[in-house]
Amino acid sequence: MNDKALLDNLKEIISGIFVEHNIELVDIAFKKEGGKKVLKILADADGGITLDKCTEMSYLIGEALDKRDIIMENYVLEVSSPGLDRPLKKPADYSRVIGKNICVYTYVPINEKKEFKGILESVDKDSITVLEEGLYSVTIPVDKISKATLDYKSLI
Repeated sequence: MNDKALLDNLKEIISGIFVEHNIELVDIAFKKEGGKKVLKILADADGGITLDKCTEMSYLIGEALDKRDIIMENYVLEVSSPGLDRPLKKPADYSRVIGKNICVYTYVPINEKKEFKGILESVDKDSITVLEEGLYSVTIPVDKISKATLDYKSLI
């Protein structure tokens, strides 16, 4: 099974568990870190997610993955809160932070830049608009975004 198919399969299994427990799957990654494979799952819930809930979800996910036997190598399972630097992935993630400072990185240059910091002005299904340092607005196509997060440093 290729990496994309494996991730899609994992998302389907984990999403099913999370829906039953009113938990949102924020992000998932399966990669090598320090010589071992790590399945990292970021989870959230209304009002935040507790350590106890992450522990419970880790147990349920581990049990479900063991039953299906879809990961054919040793791995470490991590279920955690996305924290302050929660990745922005879905339109709802962006909508939640309109008016706040965000950091956006793109795969390709837009206006000769690949990094943007500023206030998220608007969101639609295809793009976001960021007011950079109060100077000018830049519209960034969502499919060109490699990473976007809330600029938690601006909250301090």
